[in-house]
Amino acid sequence: MPNPAENNISNWLIQNPQRLSMANIGLYFGGDNITEASLQDKSQDLDLWEGTITSFFQYNGSNVSVQVWCHPSEPVLGIEINSGLLKAGDLGVFFDFPYSDVNKFDAPYVGVWDTKATSNNTVNVQSTSTSASFKHTIDNNTVRLDAQWSTNKGSISRHVAGTNKFVLTSSGSDTLHLVVSFPADVNTSKKTLPSYNSIASASKAWWHDYWTSGAFIDLSATDNANAFELQRRIVLSQYLVAVNEASDNPPQESGLVNNGWYGKFHLEMFLWHSLHFARWGHYDLLSRNAPGTYQRFLQSSIDRATAQGYAGARWGKMTDPTGHSAPGEINVLLIWQQPHVMHFAEYFYRAFPHKNTLQEWDEVVTATADFMASYAWWNTSTEVYDLGPPMYPVSENTSPNVTINPTFELAYWRFGLDVAI
Repeated sequence: MPNPAENNISNWLIQNPQRLSMANIGLYFGGDNITEASLQDKSQDLDLWEGTITSFFQYNGSNVSVQVWCHPSEPVLGIEINSGLLKAGDLGVFFDFPYSDVNKFDAPYVGVWDTKATSNNTVNVQSTSTSASFKHTIDNNTVRLDAQWSTNKGSISRHVAGTNKFVLTSSGSDTLHLVVSFPADVNTSKKTLPSYNSIASASKAWWHDYWTSGAFIDLSATDNANAFELQRRIVLSQYLVAVNEASDNPPQESGLVNNGWYGKFHLEMFLWHSLHFARWGHYDLLSRNAPGTYQRFLQSSIDRATAQGYAGARWGKMTDPTGHSAPGEINVLLIWQQPHVMHFAEYFYRAFPHKNTLQEWDEVVTATADFMASYAWWNTSTEVYDLGPPMYPVSENTSPNVTINPTFELAYWRFGLDVAI
């Protein structure tokens, strides 16, 4: 719970750990102050079928096109830039490394971008005419970016002395293929990155498999005037959930759009951020974070329940990747995320009714059920078990000290215990 007497400490624990913005990569126009208004004939197309985005515009009468691909299984981007401005040396690529920022929804490009390089905010770069490796140290964290490009006439320079913004310039060709990687191990030896063409091929193959497998809703046979728009939203939503919600961790509430709640995810929202993959027949994506998330968070959840005097494992709410919860009255007293474990397990067992499935889910289901049984208390006056107080229901709009037996939680508690039994 937050401590009013130590408000700064409580706020620090709420804000940390936080997601870091690793880098911003963009076009460099030779130092000119270019805004969107400076560009003409602007267009941008997202190809859902192949997973690529293509941008086009004109600047000072010259065409510029940019196509971006993301590797489906590695933290690697493939970027193709076509423009006569490249050959003339009037167009380059910048790499900007921000300092950490605690903004929530305040800025889409999260980070402090105008800071100077300091002892706790430094970028070390090693480069050749065809590649570069950047190591950005932010306090006790290090982010690494490796880049390689198609021309052997590339040059990396610091944009302005004392900043953490760097510029790649090249000449000799109207086309630049740039591959960018963010290695998880920042201390590994630099290796040759995949080619631009191989990244594009991998993306096409992955998305083709995604779109041609699993379930689908086809509304093409109906004459309803709303069918086309609904069909469009179904298709677009399938792309968005694959991009934003198919990670090793549950997604934060705003996915990759911005840094909601400091990048932390909420376990009560885990179910509808991820379990829909089961209904669409994409257990391959659901299995990325379930049951793995619960298995990783099991010990911290057992510790939480024990500290509160309960048996089993009590799952947190606003959570970091270690399973520790941020301070907050609602964070401490919300309970409806607990039976989610049984909901996940039930879907997996229906799809894979095998002993291995039972074994995989047994420990987290048992620990969850132990807490749920321990949390319910015997009311000697009514001779039934009650839930709460203190507690917050799903609506989060009642007084926790007088809230008892909310309808949804009662029904969900029974569902969860029935599954566990």
